[in-house]
Amino acid sequence: MRKSTLVLIIVCTIYTPQAGAQDKTWDTVSIPGICTFQIPPTLEIQKGIYKQIKEKHQRKVLEITSSPDDVVAQPKGINSFDPEALKRYCRVIVETHRGHPGDFQSLDAPLAFSKEELRETDAMLKKQAQKAVAFTKAKGFRSKLLSWQPAEIVRVNGVYALKTTYSRSLKDAPPVIVNRYMIQNNDCTHIITISYRISEKAIWEADLSKVINTFKFKKRLAVSRALAAQKKPLKDVGTDAWGDTQVSLKGAGEDHVAAAWWIPNEFWESILARDTMTTEADKKAMIDALSGVSLLAVVQADITLLGAFKFYSKEEKEKKLVVSYTDTDGNKLILSTMQRINPVLKDVLGEVKPIFRAAFGNLGNNMHFFVFNDKSKSSLRLIDPYRAGIMHIKLGKRNGDLMTAEIEMPLNCLFVPRKCPNGKDAHISWKYCPWTGKRLGN
Repeated sequence: MRKSTLVLIIVCTIYTPQAGAQDKTWDTVSIPGICTFQIPPTLEIQKGIYKQIKEKHQRKVLEITSSPDDVVAQPKGINSFDPEALKRYCRVIVETHRGHPGDFQSLDAPLAFSKEELRETDAMLKKQAQKAVAFTKAKGFRSKLLSWQPAEIVRVNGVYALKTTYSRSLKDAPPVIVNRYMIQNNDCTHIITISYRISEKAIWEADLSKVINTFKFKKRLAVSRALAAQKKPLKDVGTDAWGDTQVSLKGAGEDHVAAAWWIPNEFWESILARDTMTTEADKKAMIDALSGVSLLAVVQADITLLGAFKFYSKEEKEKKLVVSYTDTDGNKLILSTMQRINPVLKDVLGEVKPIFRAAFGNLGNNMHFFVFNDKSKSSLRLIDPYRAGIMHIKLGKRNGDLMTAEIEMPLNCLFVPRKCPNGKDAHISWKYCPWTGKRLGN
């Protein structure tokens, strides 16, 4: 069934069901402050004397130091040195490499790679793997990289990950297939490595393919501070640069459309800064009217079997609309819609409505504005697009189902982009170039 192409103008998000427990007999593993995941009865968490021996070998021979955040799952019985378990090989290894707040993308941010960028990243990762093999050989261990599959972007229980797959051999042991997932999470990178001997595929593959989708990571927030990056003059921020403020709500499904657009004051100021027809007095009046408030435009509709839109009224939306904001200290504030707005602001919104109608037709005609207070007791705004924080949006359907979306700040479009060593623009939230691994300047 074809839907209106106008839906694509807002934003299109794929809804991915969340994986639950695979079986009641599976154990849940918790790494405090990082994640939880599940393992089948055939695996155990590495611990005790066996773990001490392995870590000592890694430190002395391979010069690898384990972190308290690292967890390894292995065939059940190895901890007790069971001879049959020791003959088999599979591992689920979870590593967390910590950096500084804002060094990496947020947990739920899409990994936006062009085909060329993905090829460059793949080449870099393959080179790193080859160096690791060479290092192992230099330590006296026969090691070989047998095959390599191109890196790809995948979803791990709803979270974006960079996946690499390769096969390797070590000493005289049979070849091992390795699936490696790298997940960014603000101030750290999580690496999940799932591997098993190819000759034991029938034993491990089915369960391990389920394990990866039981991972649930805790989202880590950025530090509470204003960014030192250079702000871009608002006149240079184009109207097409505000994509980070436009979201489709997750959970809408195929028979529903729900989209929201947070419109900070900077959006209007950027338009007025380029407007040569409006007088300075009128510009000032409009900016004054918008001062101290924040706007959220919402459109919502059920879609019939014939593709018709059954739009929601403003009153229907407001009954189930919940908007909140979380700062970098974890403080959460529920925002309430303003029932009374000043007449000038009311006139401004009245003038904007026909623009939406002209641009989006019936979809724009059914987009309603909600006004929120943006004043705090301090000199700071409640929601500042230049500072780190997350706006959470919840909306309900007529059948009671809830949908959610998040808008993460700071907004990239408000800053002069820094350059990665390869010449590509760096996102405002990055501290390291994702292609080269080099630290970026402020």
